[in-house]
Amino acid sequence: MERLVQTIVQKRLLPLVLVALVFIAAKIIFALITIVAADEAYYWVWGENLALSYFDHPPLNAWLIGLTSIFFDNNVFAMRLPTFLTFAGTLYVYWLFACRLFPKAPERAFLLTTIGFLASPTLFAWTSIVYNDHLLIFLSLAATYAFADYFSAYSTDERTSTKPLYAGALLLGLAALSKYNAAFLGVSIAALVIAHPRLRTLLLRPHIFVAGLLCVLMLTPVLLWNIQHDFASFELHLVDRYDRPLFTSFKADTFIRYLASTFIYFGPVLMIPLVAIFFRQRDLDQFGNMTIWIARLMIAFTFVTFTALSTRGAVHWYWGAIAYALMLPFLPILLKNMWLYGVHIVLGLTFVVYATVNYSYAPVELLLGGQSSEVARVYGWPEAGELAVQLERKHGPIYLATTGYPTAAQLAHTLDRTDIYDLDPRPSHFSFVERKAIAPGADAVILHDQFGNLEGTAARFERFSKIETFVYTAHGVDINKFEFYLGEGFISDGDQ
Repeated sequence: MERLVQTIVQKRLLPLVLVALVFIAAKIIFALITIVAADEAYYWVWGENLALSYFDHPPLNAWLIGLTSIFFDNNVFAMRLPTFLTFAGTLYVYWLFACRLFPKAPERAFLLTTIGFLASPTLFAWTSIVYNDHLLIFLSLAATYAFADYFSAYSTDERTSTKPLYAGALLLGLAALSKYNAAFLGVSIAALVIAHPRLRTLLLRPHIFVAGLLCVLMLTPVLLWNIQHDFASFELHLVDRYDRPLFTSFKADTFIRYLASTFIYFGPVLMIPLVAIFFRQRDLDQFGNMTIWIARLMIAFTFVTFTALSTRGAVHWYWGAIAYALMLPFLPILLKNMWLYGVHIVLGLTFVVYATVNYSYAPVELLLGGQSSEVARVYGWPEAGELAVQLERKHGPIYLATTGYPTAAQLAHTLDRTDIYDLDPRPSHFSFVERKAIAPGADAVILHDQFGNLEGTAARFERFSKIETFVYTAHGVDINKFEFYLGEGFISDGDQ
């Protein structure tokens, strides 16, 4: 510890250390006190129904949530514990990159990379909550390091050890078990091998193909689940998400929303290094050149693909999180003006305060007289859950259901129950765990919020009537509204 302090003082790193520690402390507070989001509750439901894979995503995140649920109670700390571990792993991989890319000043490079990462709103938040991205980012970074290590050594000596190659394949397979977006990294690795003259000879050797096979074998649970369910997950992501065929029309609203949200939520300052990385960078060794080409290919593939897809339907900005994470190890040479770091830090801290208040105290927009439906939806669940149980007892024996899968997940997590039904006729995870339909002729108490499909759910009953309305109010402001309905005489799918 004394040696570390001396290094920080001698190299004038104290300001950077303090900034990094402030962000890390803020990240811990954010993870511990903010309310569980709808998708987090949805993944918790998955973890309570362990399966080979799931309708919306591959299984690794749900498996880990299910594992933590075994050892801990149903609480925020237990749910988000994996994010602390993957964040530590992410920092360790960034340290490895700093040592290889900037051997003369790895401490400074590591701190700049860490600050760049934590001051990015998306990278800060998406590695603090148990969305699949916290695993995807860590495992993709680790896989990239392993591949770059092997490729740089192979380009000098073809007899080099293949251990990093197989480690990279294993890590890439785990990343793909976290989220399908890892496919872009796989494509980037393959493109580099094919295009790079010093790596092309790998195609004449068995190891690159065996490594590829290892990666594919890691996806066996996903493939088996999709085979068993008519490739439902693949169809969701490749077909059902989008309203129109590619290049047949142009949806300006989703296109503009994708570009604007990317600019805002990854951080405006990071747009500069995102472009600068495509210019020639001097003084990089072979490892640096291999890494930067993987990053360039990853950025190009993801940005072009998602921009094109945004012209035909909704595309979320955070789907490109890996590309930004891979750009950050080069931040010390891509963003040289320290005042730009200052701007990035101020914007990042502003977001941290705003997001923490938004998801723990009250939606800031509502307090100021505006609207904030996405944030408001996380509030009032303990009270709504208690009311749901009271109505269930009053009208019971009866089923407890909702008009949409996010609402069903939030109610299930709130009550620590897995017997909550999603009666929205549209497919979701609940379609594959027999929670999409109740017994023919049965009755149900149904919770509805503004995101649910009330009309579609009501059509599945002979009689459907409102029995209760609850408005969650805090700080003198109406924040979230819950409606309860009694559905009588469920109509089975075969009778509709």
